[in-house]
Amino acid sequence: MFGIGSPGGVINNAIKSASIGSDFGELGIRLGERGSYRTTIDYNKTLLEDRLAVRVSLLEGDTQFQQRPAYEEVSRRFVALNATLAKNEGVAWLGAINLRASVEDGLIMGTPPDNIPMLDGVSSWFGLPDNLDDILEMTGAAPRPYVANYQPKWTVQNHTGAVTSQPGPSTGGFWEQYPVVYNSVNATEPGVGFPDAPEVDGVLARVQWGLSDGDPGYGRSDNYYTWSYYGGATTPGFQSPNIINPNIYDNRRTLIAGNSQWVRQEFDVVNVRLEQAFLENKAGIEIAYNAENYSKNEHVPFYNRPLIADVMETLSNGKPNPNVGRPLIMDLGSDDRNVDHTARRAYQATAFYKLELEGDGIKRFLGNHTFTGFVGSQEIDLTRREFRNVLLDLSDETNIESDLKDKIDSWRRRNPIVVYVGPSMLDPSIQSLDDVKLDGYWKGAIPEPGDILTQQYQTWVPTWKGDEFTDDLFLQADYRVGEFLREGARSRREIDSEVFSVQSDWLAGHVISVLGWRTDEMTDTTRVRREDYNLINPQTNNYHFQDGVMDEGSLILSQNPDDISTQSGDTFTASIVAHVPKEWLKLPYSSQLSLHYNESENFSASGVRRNVLGEIIPSPTGTTEEYGFSVSALEDRLSVKFNWFETSNKYSDGPSTDTPGWIQHSMDRWRDAETQGMSFADAMAMNTQLTGIDVSDQFSGYQDVYDEALSMLPLKIRNRFQGWNENGAGKYGVWTPNPGQSSSQDFVSKGFEVDVAGQLTDNWTMAFNLAKQETVISNVAPVGAAAILSIADNLAASPLGSMIDSPNLAEDMTWTERWTSNRVNSILAALASEGKVSPEQRKWRANLVTNYSFSDGFLKDFQVGGALRWQDRIATGYRIAVEDGRVTPLLDQPFYGDDELNGDVWVKYGKPIFKDRIDWHVQINVRNFYRSNSDFIPMITNPDGRDVVFRNPNPTEMFLTNTFRF
Repeated sequence: MFGIGSPGGVINNAIKSASIGSDFGELGIRLGERGSYRTTIDYNKTLLEDRLAVRVSLLEGDTQFQQRPAYEEVSRRFVALNATLAKNEGVAWLGAINLRASVEDGLIMGTPPDNIPMLDGVSSWFGLPDNLDDILEMTGAAPRPYVANYQPKWTVQNHTGAVTSQPGPSTGGFWEQYPVVYNSVNATEPGVGFPDAPEVDGVLARVQWGLSDGDPGYGRSDNYYTWSYYGGATTPGFQSPNIINPNIYDNRRTLIAGNSQWVRQEFDVVNVRLEQAFLENKAGIEIAYNAENYSKNEHVPFYNRPLIADVMETLSNGKPNPNVGRPLIMDLGSDDRNVDHTARRAYQATAFYKLELEGDGIKRFLGNHTFTGFVGSQEIDLTRREFRNVLLDLSDETNIESDLKDKIDSWRRRNPIVVYVGPSMLDPSIQSLDDVKLDGYWKGAIPEPGDILTQQYQTWVPTWKGDEFTDDLFLQADYRVGEFLREGARSRREIDSEVFSVQSDWLAGHVISVLGWRTDEMTDTTRVRREDYNLINPQTNNYHFQDGVMDEGSLILSQNPDDISTQSGDTFTASIVAHVPKEWLKLPYSSQLSLHYNESENFSASGVRRNVLGEIIPSPTGTTEEYGFSVSALEDRLSVKFNWFETSNKYSDGPSTDTPGWIQHSMDRWRDAETQGMSFADAMAMNTQLTGIDVSDQFSGYQDVYDEALSMLPLKIRNRFQGWNENGAGKYGVWTPNPGQSSSQDFVSKGFEVDVAGQLTDNWTMAFNLAKQETVISNVAPVGAAAILSIADNLAASPLGSMIDSPNLAEDMTWTERWTSNRVNSILAALASEGKVSPEQRKWRANLVTNYSFSDGFLKDFQVGGALRWQDRIATGYRIAVEDGRVTPLLDQPFYGDDELNGDVWVKYGKPIFKDRIDWHVQINVRNFYRSNSDFIPMITNPDGRDVVFRNPNPTEMFLTNTFRF
């Protein structure tokens, strides 16, 4: 009763406690593959007879994963105390007073494995998809302009001052910042690889060589890389594939980003309980306090990044690119170092009383009853900080803010990390991705604050000196790596709970019932609003100082009533179990039949949730009904339970309905073009060039575009627009926050379970479980979905819909295409699932565990056992229907992945040693000894039936454990 659960149930964990009157201990040593180990020590000692005991548990471990160099180190320390403060032996009605307390702290750190292989951003460089015609026919999408004159293994001679151009599928082929380049997977220090300037760590990737037609060399120099043909408006409904050819690189055994990815978790827990018993333990009270602090510090760059190819013949500084044609991985600097801290405090008081009324005669119908009351209060405080690395000026000779025309918190101040992971693929012997062999995982690390990096750069508006001065156009300077607080979040949840329950047994225990009532009141408080904090501290704007650094002081809770939400819920639970007396129903093998029924309500703590219009979404509520029967036989050696259940839930979390989302994103890109100095006439001319549609007579200036974009949105969303953030040179729109923006959906889940547990002989035990479950979703994002589709309709009726949304990037994707690709298609997929049994849930699951102990013969004291886990097939994709770029999955035409079967085996031996003072056990476990899927397991199938996204299978692992109990 120490929290609020979900309608699916809860898992109860009991902490170790000290035992008065006992002295015992255990030492465990587990050795695994690749040097993995786990050591545990657990010791209980009675310090004062019948009064005081202490228990100490220690754990040290190091897991080296098959995917090198991923690892996890863990260190935990636990101390528990059990004290009898007063025995009260002289008072008949008063029992003992006990104090139980424990403290624990721990540290878990390492590089987590990544079970999803890299995306393929290279194959489209060698050639267009072999089924391109089928894809275009299926989706109705037009081929991209470069398809007609496509050149395999194309490169870009984007020399200084050239106009932006790209001859292949490069949807994001640039970065705008000072990159940090590592020339090989073995490079621990950065360097571009210039033979005559090895000290240079990066070259400014985008240069504006003039801002009007009158400037010499008008145009822009960008760095380009390859990308997948799949995705977005190009192939709606299709996804980019993973690389699963182990000859290129084997994601099962290689974490390409190496130890640049890391996670560090720390926690400490204090638990204190004071217990007072009464009336010979027929009544009692317990007062408890629990305090937990948990911190997670993580930096996971390169996550879900593709393998791509550098196709620049010439860098923006005019020098030949030493890395042209080489495969690389890149992180654009958007993966921050995130620090999450959770502080929990809980207080509770529990009281119980046992009323024993059952007796002889008529009294046997009165039963025995335990009444329990509970009151509790808990507080959960969450704080999140997001840090980002940037380059800072090392001296007064440079001004990086002016040179990039951006403050510290803007897009252009990020530091892309580029790691080349193989030789040039321009080698004539390499004709496809299958001919590529990567060099392994990166041995380096992301630059740390304080590191010095050398960059070649230009000012925002360079001075054109003519072609003969190309080599002198770029400046060179050292910069210092700095880390700043970019963003943060703060929230608090307070929950007050009251519970009353009655557990009764009737008819000598043949009937057991439970009735429970619970009331929860939950108050959620969000972070102070931007406008409210700006009044508190006028030196800030939108939580940030003028230099773009977030004000740490803004991580405070709001006092605005609109940011404080209180919700309450009442729940009721009733269950009954009836054991049919054997003399009433005579079954073979001395069997007994039991019947059970349970009905429970649920209220889940969701926090403040608002739909896209700002309206509060109620907290999730649910009900569960279970019924069935069980049979125990063979003098209770065998038990079989049959259970049917139905769980329904309202207002559970629904799909993403981020709005204004990509409308805001596209507005920001047009604003970026304006602040960069692109004339409106040039922007509209580029639109006509890329779309073939001239709508210049519909708009007279940038403001008309912004006004039209805002008019696409529902009024309540449109009114949240506040203007442009001058902190970022006016490029980014500022919107009144909609804290807790979310969506909801309802579901009903029905299922059936069979559980078998038995001690078939004195030596043989077995447990088996078979479960079936089907879920139907309804009422999907009723407000958010309507908003998304209305915006799509508005774009279709507006000239804005057919315009490009990124004139500053010269991308040919239109407002309609972007909105359809990123919002409409995902919500259509969610809506298509309404009222249908989800094939993306495994319908059947089964588990079997068995163990046999040898009690005589040459195998005496040995045990052998095993476990099997089977999962039914699952839908990985669907055929689709496409109309105007809108994709609807045909749920009645799914593609299925294979079912899965995995098995474990173990052998155990035990005997007393050291004159029976120590009980020794040694055990060998082979986890996933059998795997039905030894290769990569499909997760997503494209509409043409091709599997494209995979995950690693669980590896076969062996470990040896020695346990000494004393």
